[in-house]
Amino acid sequence: MNTGKKFEKLFQESCRIQEISCTRLQDAGYRGGTDENNKQNSSNNQKRFTIRNICDFICYAPNGSRLWFLELKSRKTKITFKELDKQAARLLKKYQENDKLHECGFLFEFSEQKDVGFYLNIVDYEDFKNHIGRKSFGYKDDFLRLVTAVIFPGKRTPRLDILKLMREL
Repeated sequence: MNTGKKFEKLFQESCRIQEISCTRLQDAGYRGGTDENNKQNSSNNQKRFTIRNICDFICYAPNGSRLWFLELKSRKTKITFKELDKQAARLLKKYQENDKLHECGFLFEFSEQKDVGFYLNIVDYEDFKNHIGRKSFGYKDDFLRLVTAVIFPGKRTPRLDILKLMREL
């Protein structure tokens, strides 16, 4: 299982434990076919990972105050803005539909940085990107203090403190 799927699993488990309603939207996936001999058709044997969903997860806070549209990203050390820009545009459009009922943003995890994740509200995305002035950012960069940290409490199994995040925002 890759780090992104592990992060998603951790997120889902954290939501379940904290009684947060959470729905995972399905990614686009395999688009293959078979030839007349029922063998894999190599010309049609491609994976399609186009971004069509608004986000990875839609969550509902226990107090019922608003819906959360979250895109989760897990990388070893750095994330490029190029890979975030299209998703950011979709999230911002959703946020603008009704900003009092929606919270939209990115939840980042860097596998080399243990016990902390970072939440970036979509409203702050462009300011964050312009402040950095580079094509990518990583966990070693000081400017990550500009986004909300999400602590992974727990002795044996780390958990995201999603409730704390929802209360603070």
